[in-house]
Amino acid sequence: DDDQDAPTKRKASPTATTTTPRTKKRRVTVPAVLRAKMHQTLLGDAWLSALTLLLSTSSSSSTAVSPAIHTAVLTFLPEHVISTMPNPIRLADYFTSAFHASSSSNTSTSSIHPMLALNGLFLLITQHGLEYPDFYARLYGLLT
Repeated sequence: DDDQDAPTKRKASPTATTTTPRTKKRRVTVPAVLRAKMHQTLLGDAWLSALTLLLSTSSSSSTAVSPAIHTAVLTFLPEHVISTMPNPIRLADYFTSAFHASSSSNTSTSSIHPMLALNGLFLLITQHGLEYPDFYARLYGLLT
């Protein structure tokens, strides 16, 4: 037999704990572009989860989020997050909710929130194709 001429596999000694033969592991190489897109998607999902939590805690009176946090988030999103997300249209719900929630409250700290929310909506409309029929009417209403 030709099998006898082939190198023999190591046989485990009676005291050995493993008997599995060594095999070569194949490394799968993922192009850097795909990894970057995967990271962008995961980052976008993380932001959406955080924003959902932020909106849900804002609506409950027992765990209200400070207006300063909303101001910081509404300022940060258009400048840093929209450009990195693969599908930034998903942020439209947050901006719309922030606008409607802020416009219904009359506190002086939240008076800037409608403008910040409309800033994010404007970027989504002009750069990403979001359709928001009442945008200009609401903007005009804020200015007058």
